[in-house]
Amino acid sequence: MKKILVVDDHPIVTGKIRDLLIANGYDAVTAHTPAEAKLLVAHAGRFDAAIVDLSLSTPGGDIADGLEMIEEFRTDGFTGKTIIYTMHDEAWHMRRLSEAHPDAVVFKTESPTKLVAAVNELTSGHKFHSVEFEAEADIPPQSPCNKRSSVLR
Repeated sequence: MKKILVVDDHPIVTGKIRDLLIANGYDAVTAHTPAEAKLLVAHAGRFDAAIVDLSLSTPGGDIADGLEMIEEFRTDGFTGKTIIYTMHDEAWHMRRLSEAHPDAVVFKTESPTKLVAAVNELTSGHKFHSVEFEAEADIPPQSPCNKRSSVLR
């Protein structure tokens, strides 16, 4: 069974994602803080993918950056796929996400089936392309971030 780490500061969100992943045949482990997630990555065995919120509140009231957290995971030996799950669609977030190249970006406003589709594709060794992210980020059809044919536009 493929193991997925879900990191979001809202327990309701992590609970719903966990339930959705379990219903689709995955083992899902949740974390609500960057520190908790880091411990899980270091000690809970190999994860096939991580779903990480772009912006997490910490117990001290600071905001943790999901992209920086993913970089720390990689430094600590994480080799799974990465999915940013976010409500943020502001231009500066889109620019940062385009430059960071996570394996997938799924907006929280999209259907939960889109998140499951991203997990399914990435954990099966395929790429996942979110039309919504590409449109928000204004990624041109010929960009390395966009493997879809320009005919589809």
